[in-house]
Amino acid sequence: MHAEDEELVLSHGEKRLLDIRSPTAKMIAGLLRPLERPTHIHIILDSSTRALEVHLSRMKLDFFLREPWDLLESKQFRGMVVDDCQSFGTLTGLVNKLVLRETRDLSRTVIVPYGNVSFSPDGHHVRVTIDTASATQVKYHAYNIDGQLGRLVDNGRLQSRLFRLYLHATTLHCQVDKLTGRTGTEEALYGLSSAATRSFVELEPTDIELLDKLARLTPGRAFYPKHLQVMQQVD
Repeated sequence: MHAEDEELVLSHGEKRLLDIRSPTAKMIAGLLRPLERPTHIHIILDSSTRALEVHLSRMKLDFFLREPWDLLESKQFRGMVVDDCQSFGTLTGLVNKLVLRETRDLSRTVIVPYGNVSFSPDGHHVRVTIDTASATQVKYHAYNIDGQLGRLVDNGRLQSRLFRLYLHATTLHCQVDKLTGRTGTEEALYGLSSAATRSFVELEPTDIELLDKLARLTPGRAFYPKHLQVMQQVD
């Protein structure tokens, strides 16, 4: 057998790294593509347990797949699996998100990577993407989906809240969300005016950056003549 015909396998004991070109790896990468690129997803087969271990090393997220091979379970979010339904009634148009659900009840959580947000028209809607390509480590925010009160619940930190509000403002901003009952713009303004947002002790650089991005979404107004303040120009 020629060397170029040999199958090279990276293994350690009972564990073997799957080729990213294999059908199994492609299937799993397809499920996790909203969070990570296939080249950064490591899939390991444990021959002793007959389970697949999935590592998103940049995000420090882990999943595993075991018989009967129908549920991709999360290691960090105990008791949660990747939901077959990735829609949750808000942040419509956001590409980079992954919805998890509890296996025993109806609780759901959405994971959103943190990075450079860009948005562009997509027909009659908007397409919002989060670029993490150049990062060596990728942070993420997890928001609980509260269907009873119609809201996304952040972890209480200002950065988590501001990032959520920025995503609300840039996604379905002019139509009413099914989850929140508000437009994305209304949800962002409501969140910015809340006591939880205004009662910060100190702003971190990331908080300032997010507030600046939110401010740049707001129309700029200039009076003319300035001393009359009757007529204004809006950009």
